[in-house]
Amino acid sequence: MATKAELDTRLEALHVRMKENSLAGHWQERQRRPDLVPWLWDWATIRDCLEESGEVIKLGGVDDAANRRTVQLINPNLTDAKATTRTLQMSVQLVKPGEVAECHRHRAGALRFAVESTGTYTTVEGERMVMEPGDLILTPNWKWHDHTN
Repeated sequence: MATKAELDTRLEALHVRMKENSLAGHWQERQRRPDLVPWLWDWATIRDCLEESGEVIKLGGVDDAANRRTVQLINPNLTDAKATTRTLQMSVQLVKPGEVAECHRHRAGALRFAVESTGTYTTVEGERMVMEPGDLILTPNWKWHDHTN
């Protein structure tokens, strides 16, 4: 029967071998997920940052810095994940007149709540939906969509 020290040595070697081959044992210690902290994002600050991003981030061309201009609301304890909660990611988006946030899709479903908009619409799988202040538009996961103003 192997001693604890021998088993520990073998286990350590197994972990090294597995890591070298992009494997991990389900028994291995995982990092504890950080606790969420309550957080209040100030609308005036969000809006100011979004407005400034509209002056320095251009949309629409091949050489442009971004295909979407959003400010993400990130829980201070989830900075590595860039997430609002463990299951939600929230952003505030600015699409200026004449701009199109290019067609894209994502794994998660999306919901859009129009705060300020005039002449703005989103197109989901070819169907155009006008967005007026107070509107809520749901986009199922993996559906191609863009945003136009």
